[in-house]
Amino acid sequence: MFRRKTKLDGDLPQPPTKAEILEDLETFSLDHVNRTQRNESALSTSDLSLNAMDSSKTMKRGRNEPESEHQLEEWWDKFEKFLSDIDQLEVYQKQFGSKKMSLAKLDETIGLMADDIQTRINDSLGKAMAQVPETEPDLK
Repeated sequence: MFRRKTKLDGDLPQPPTKAEILEDLETFSLDHVNRTQRNESALSTSDLSLNAMDSSKTMKRGRNEPESEHQLEEWWDKFEKFLSDIDQLEVYQKQFGSKKMSLAKLDETIGLMADDIQTRINDSLGKAMAQVPETEPDLK
């Protein structure tokens, strides 16, 4: 169903170099800065009379991009918190597993010690019973 009809001819594309990656990052950060500055300047230079006459439309236009950027930032914050929560959950699960194993070992050790103590009690009781002479009840 999902068969490749032709084999790939030629070499695979080369991965980007470190310089290319850094250049892309600079471009992205400059685009982001330019966009936010453009939005801020558009908000600061808007005509007050237009805002008074049609405030709902201009407010929607003026806030649309910053609001979406804010939502995007908020989404990334939540996503990063989610990832850190997953990491913390894995740590808790590992800790829980190790504590569970140590408690199982302690339970086994306590059980063996309890059996040993019970055996010694039974031995001591058996010796004490053997040393006590059996007395016959007086028939007077």
